[in-house]
Amino acid sequence: MPPSGSIHPLPSRVCGPLCGLCGFSVAMLSGLWSSGDASSVLLRAIVSCLGCYGLGLAVGYVVELVALRVVERERVLRGVAEPGPDSAKQKTSS
Repeated sequence: MPPSGSIHPLPSRVCGPLCGLCGFSVAMLSGLWSSGDASSVLLRAIVSCLGCYGLGLAVGYVVELVALRVVERERVLRGVAEPGPDSAKQKTSS
């Protein structure tokens, strides 16, 4: 497979909305199963959706950074790409 200039190994922009929807659905289902008041169940589900959305964005960003660094390191080790300016500054343990 030829190397491409733009590598996006993970759809990190999808992590936030998916986590938000999962948080919303779990909060809705658990609130409805416990026979809670509709307004309090909906309010808690919206708060859960927003909280899970923020956590999903953070997790997606971190995972994308790690994946891109691993891909870049593997490309440099295999001789496909030139080492960047950051890799020259890093010291390896011996």
